[in-house]
Formats: sequence, structure tokens, C-alpha cells
Amino acid sequence: MADQIPGRRITGGESFYTDWMSRGGDSMLLRVEALKTVGSPATVDFVVETRDQPGGTITSPVSPTVPSPGPLSLSSAIVATGYYKENLKAEVRLKISCTTSSSTYAVVRVFAPVFFDAAS
Repeated sequence: MADQIPGRRITGGESFYTDWMSRGGDSMLLRVEALKTVGSPATVDFVVETRDQPGGTITSPVSPTVPSPGPLSLSSAIVATGYYKENLKAEVRLKISCTTSSSTYAVVRVFAPVFFDAAS
């Protein structure tokens, strides 16, 4: 996963993936932001995928512990944080999708994920 996505426009019906990155701890904080949403409103989902090794079987989606259930989802200009405490394997990446019609779009930002070892 790139260190961050400083801002990217995503149109309704479009999806893209970040690069794979090595997990640096057994837990992750992921911060995402919708800078702008246009349409009815545009809804953007941030799905975390994980795998044991390069070329391994992909596990998707990995749901955050907070908020739950399901992936992080934004439909207005806001910052959201997901706390992923379980089920992260050796590598992670994001699938970012705009799930509304093609007449909508959003501009999104992904901050560098923070990896750490959980206390419990």
C-alpha cells in the first residue's frame, strides 16, 4: 500500500487497489477522508484485504473492530478511522470503490496506516 493517497477522484462504479504492503504489527489504524462528494451522494467503501504471503490466497473483506460491521464507508466530506484488531495476515492492501451511479464522484484521501501490536 502506498504510504498514502493524497487525493484521488473516484467515479461511481469505479474501484481501484493500492499496492500490497507488509504488516508492521498485529493491529492497524486506517484513516480515510472524503474531501468532496458529488451526486446522490457518492458513497465510497474502503475494504481491507490481506494475505499470508506474496501470491497467496486473498482474504477479503477484513472488517474493522471499530466501527463495525463492514468496511469503512463514506458518503459525505468527513474523516473516518477504522481500527483493525484481528485477522490481519502478513500483507495488506485496500480496495477503494465508489458504489453509487456513474453520475456521482468523490475525491478521497488515504493517510498512511499505523501498525502496532495490541496489548491484549
